Amino acid sequence: CARGCCDACHGFDIKLSDQTGTVLLNFSRPFTCILCAICFPCLLHKMTVTTGDGATVLGYVQQEYVVDTPTLTMRNAQNETVLKVVGPGSSNVEWETNSIKEFIISTANGTNIGSICKKWDTYNRDISGYDNGFNISCPIDLDVKMKTCLIGASLLLDSIYFAGSPPPQFRRR
Repeated sequence: CARGCCDACHGFDIKLSDQTGTVLLNFSRPFTCILCAICFPCLLHKMTVTTGDGATVLGYVQQEYVVDTPTLTMRNAQNETVLKVVGPGSSNVEWETNSIKEFIISTANGTNIGSICKKWDTYNRDISGYDNGFNISCPIDLDVKMKTCLIGASLLLDSIYFAGSPPPQFRRR
């Protein structure tokens, strides 16, 4: 109900389990009022990534206040920025076409190290459903906690920019 009524504002708690049902990871995002976030940047979207029992924080994924470009930061348990994910601008014509949306992953000092990609089909998504998969490319030696935060970033990107309607080029962050 919250996803249908609140669109990109809805909160969620996603638990990732193994085949025996043991919860390994928890991705928790509280409800965020999108209208308030425009005026109050402190109310932007944020996700906490924890171990399955919730006892250990692995990191945070936080939306940054950037007017025209989807931007998320991955922070460690001490809330220090480790990675940044930056996508195409909302005025970019690529949002309006069928293409692969690429979000660049960079380190805190700006070095590009990978990407998160999603195939976005603006015409057929309501008729036949759409591919809801993301491809994450990152260095094999990246800290596993940050890799987990990148999975969380994909979930947050999907809920903010790709789920529901209107299409992203008409959404305000």
